[in-house]
Amino acid sequence: MSMEGYLREKELKTCIWGKESIIVIDEDIEISKNVVVSKLSWIEEHKDEIIEFALASENGILYGINYNISKTIDRKGRYKLPDGTILQSIIEKETLIKSIFVDSVYFSENDFSIDLSTSPDYFGGHLLGIVFNLETNEMEYDGMNG
Repeated sequence: MSMEGYLREKELKTCIWGKESIIVIDEDIEISKNVVVSKLSWIEEHKDEIIEFALASENGILYGINYNISKTIDRKGRYKLPDGTILQSIIEKETLIKSIFVDSVYFSENDFSIDLSTSPDYFGGHLLGIVFNLETNEMEYDGMNG
């Protein structure tokens, strides 16, 4: 199916950062194929910048994740992630970075947003949201959702 066909349907799947991502376009807006392709390319090309922004959110998301993991490891000797993965030590920054992927991208009238997830599920079933200005690509942290 062509990109135009996908845009009429308002939802598609594509590969971003090496994983399948869902693209959703608000059905109440008109958006050109060029804008969608341009923004998806921008996300692909700015992976490091986006991940660094995400990791700086929540007063350092890695610290928060590791705090909970280390408390449980101290008590039980291990930590079980929601997806069943067993951890026996805290998560290194590089390990977390390698696990992050774009779960979905949502286009609305004035902005677009992404939901980041991890594999294994270090975010505990949640998605980390980032909103981007449609014109400038300026990022704003949108919280942990889900």
